[in-house]
Amino acid sequence: MKRSDKIIRAIKTLPVIVATVLIVVWLSWSEEGNKIVTASYQPQSTPDLTLINSASDHYNETGDLQYHLVANQIDHYKKDDLAYLIKPDLTNQQPGLNWHASSLTGEANLKTDKITLNDQVEIVRTTADNQKLTLRASTLTIYPNKNYAENDVLTIIHSANSYIETKGFRTDFESGDTLLKSNVRGTHEVQQ
Repeated sequence: MKRSDKIIRAIKTLPVIVATVLIVVWLSWSEEGNKIVTASYQPQSTPDLTLINSASDHYNETGDLQYHLVANQIDHYKKDDLAYLIKPDLTNQQPGLNWHASSLTGEANLKTDKITLNDQVEIVRTTADNQKLTLRASTLTIYPNKNYAENDVLTIIHSANSYIETKGFRTDFESGDTLLKSNVRGTHEVQQ
């Protein structure tokens, strides 16, 4: 058989080979489509509890009122015991510790003492002499039972006579002490 005859014969059998492969692929797909699949878990996208326009009071171990939380929406996920917050607003209710925190979104880990605020975070702390200290950041983690907050992102701290930018900070609400972590710069006007 000549070489040209072999090429012609291969060209004539090519459609038969392609058709056979397509039929095998089609049959395997149709076989998969007939299998019954049952979900053995609840997807994370479905909360077990949703609260709209929620307001709640949170108490410490001794039964004293610690903070008040208001949110437009709270979605709770039982598997991880997490609550996702929309427009959370926390107000400290302990005497002598005057701070208020808000953001667009947040997450509360109900297994631990940890609330993470995200998107346009603002904390306002009022001192004993009625001066306000405002902190603004993109994210902030608050530990209400320990009365401190921290982050590792750009944060702006503003008071009546100072303006500070820092990459990360930790603040103790009880003592008023604030540790600025890195890349700190700012201005302070001395009042006479």
